[in-house]
Amino acid sequence: MTFCLDGKKLANNLLKELSQQVSQLPRPPHLAVLLIGDDPASHLYVNLKAKAATKTGLRVTKVMLPTKTNQPTLLKLIQDFNQQPDIDAILVQLPLPKHLDESIIIQTIKPSKDADGFQPINIQKFLNGQNQFIPGLIEGIIKLINLSKKNLNGGQACLLVNSPQFGQPLEKALINMGLKVNLLKNKTDNILAQADLVISALGQPHYLTINDFKDEAIIIDVGTTKINSHLLGDVDPNNPLNKPIFLTPVPGGVGPVTVAMLLWSVYRLTIKNLSSNI
Repeated sequence: MTFCLDGKKLANNLLKELSQQVSQLPRPPHLAVLLIGDDPASHLYVNLKAKAATKTGLRVTKVMLPTKTNQPTLLKLIQDFNQQPDIDAILVQLPLPKHLDESIIIQTIKPSKDADGFQPINIQKFLNGQNQFIPGLIEGIIKLINLSKKNLNGGQACLLVNSPQFGQPLEKALINMGLKVNLLKNKTDNILAQADLVISALGQPHYLTINDFKDEAIIIDVGTTKINSHLLGDVDPNNPLNKPIFLTPVPGGVGPVTVAMLLWSVYRLTIKNLSSNI
């Protein structure tokens, strides 16, 4: 049978613990969120993040901008947030409209207010072993892997990713866990079939089937695509149903845990901000 790595249950536990920690702070952590455009999935994700944040005791400021917003306007908003001492963390919801330069916009976020953890300075510090601050998405993936309770030290991992900004720190984190990592851009059966861990973030619905993996493999499905109001992952979970692997569901796997770890990142940034203002 396929073993479900339940992201919803894990996220609920993480948020419950976070709520207790937040209640002990002198003020609520403050997250500023910028959402540009009318992409339905982006609006859904921002609403989920804001709802979880409010429930956990965080303060959220949402700024929603039209698709035609120009880059100087967006950069000015980020710079203003950078200067506001009561804003602890900044999140720019991706993807951005095509006329906006994602790399420049993410670079503009002050490293000490980088909620997602993908600001280039923070990534480079992590890759160099100078910074223990890990992007929330990657920290969430590690927590889901640990749900399997399998010892992966010395094991083989395959990563199917499109983005080096995500792939490089993820590879580093897995190497730190003792895994040997193969970076793939597409399906390579003979490598996948030997992997103890497979992480797919291609955004290609049902590109992989459970038959592509060996028994007892751990599969983390990061890819989500919305088709006719349904969210589909990169992995078809129904082919076959009885193969013994560990799999994150879509929805209910990586998504809820990523939201929880984002809010934990905001909390940690708040602790540092409060300390620096004493």
